[in-house]
Amino acid sequence: MEAHGDVTVEARWRQPTWIVNGRMLCWPRAFSKADLRRFEEAGEVPPAGDIVAITVSSLAEKDALLFAALPGFFTIPHFNGYPAVLVALASARSVDVMPLLERSRQHLAAQPPKRGGAKSQPKTRTAPDSSPKRPRPQGKSPKAKRGP
Repeated sequence: MEAHGDVTVEARWRQPTWIVNGRMLCWPRAFSKADLRRFEEAGEVPPAGDIVAITVSSLAEKDALLFAALPGFFTIPHFNGYPAVLVALASARSVDVMPLLERSRQHLAAQPPKRGGAKSQPKTRTAPDSSPKRPRPQGKSPKAKRGP
């Protein structure tokens, strides 16, 4: 996938990540040791080949995609409560993946830019000596011990 229009490609976690408005649209997702252990404990074999995570608009959309049992679409416990699905590219159909990517792109493009994202402006700080000094409170210091 290449960048175009409002989609940019950035390196996150040393992987190419497709970004819209400072929010992740799609990224490669390798299985961690914990993921592999969970597959084994469940008696399942993890999908082979390249896996990508694709952000969806809501948990309801995620549930609908998983309920439809589209080839290659799945999730793992790490993504519980997070609006994204995993897609095994070797078994997924482009007729299912491409419309999802476009819907997700449109959804992210309609969101306000993420604060602190790559597209946001860096925060400016004043030098420590130029900040106004606060007057010290009168009376006892809060750290002072009080007698019985």
